[in-house]
Amino acid sequence: MKISKTKRNALRPDIDLRDFSVVGPRLHKSAADFFGTSASFCLRKHRARGAIVLRYSDSASEKRLRVAVHTITSAVRATFNDLQDATEHGAYGIALLTAAREMGAILAERTWKGPGFDFHLLPPGRKPNQDPDDIFGDNWALEVSGILEGTDADVAARLRQKRKQVAKAAKVRPTLVAVIEFSEPSTTLELQ
Repeated sequence: MKISKTKRNALRPDIDLRDFSVVGPRLHKSAADFFGTSASFCLRKHRARGAIVLRYSDSASEKRLRVAVHTITSAVRATFNDLQDATEHGAYGIALLTAAREMGAILAERTWKGPGFDFHLLPPGRKPNQDPDDIFGDNWALEVSGILEGTDADVAARLRQKRKQVAKAAKVRPTLVAVIEFSEPSTTLELQ
């Protein structure tokens, strides 16, 4: 039986936690697998079976994104059972995939502890900076926060907290704040 192009596109996920190629070549495969499996574990913690739909919102829109996840095996459960770590790394994965898919921003590099954000992103259409002394260039800052189980009020409170945290970075470069909630899956991206 042949499936029409329209039906094939309807079955294709919007966010695929098994494929981070959209994030760009600077994300190592092992980190992509770890982020994707962490996110899958957190999402399946609340939805053991069936399709997963992520509510996406930014300052201009809200929509629903279909999510493809890793299979959760006994080895995955044994490895990712620290829910705090799984939530943090799973949120990284969803934030990076969503920023790439929805905004066209790809990974430049992971940042070190201290500047108040997690990643440097290349804005849409921008090539990596070739000047090794200019580590920031025109990159965007990305701060990510994950909530394993929370309400819309919890997400709003975390957004306020993260806005304050990135205020210094936002003065000198565009800064993206991402809050990922896993129980009623949602991702909120705000460009500061």
